[in-house]
Amino acid sequence: MSNLFPKLLTAILALTLIGLGLLVIRQERYLAAARLTQHHQELQLTERQVWDLQAELARRVTPQRLRELAERHGLSAPRPMLVGEAQALPPLRDPLSDPSPVTEIAHAPPAINPAAGLALVALSETETEDQDEEVTEDD
Repeated sequence: MSNLFPKLLTAILALTLIGLGLLVIRQERYLAAARLTQHHQELQLTERQVWDLQAELARRVTPQRLRELAERHGLSAPRPMLVGEAQALPPLRDPLSDPSPVTEIAHAPPAINPAAGLALVALSETETEDQDEEVTEDD
């Protein structure tokens, strides 16, 4: 009997400690949920403030107001590019007729394989012919 009492006391003490530990964990979970709810409410409030500020900005920024501010500060709209100015650009190089790599650029992309381009064109023409034959067979 005397040997059983310390074991029983140890078991009761262990179960009590486990129960207390579970209560502490449950309380921490409730506190974490409350903090999460508070942060969520703060986030919603901040989002509402952002929306209000965006609406105020949209109300204040009108085309007429932008024109007035630009005139006040001496700014002007960008000038559109004229067709004649495009002639000042260097001519484009056709990679199919001139497959040599560009020597001015150190890291030029690989040259286009002319045969690959022709294969795609030939495939497209074949598919078109097949589709034409299907249309005539249906009629």
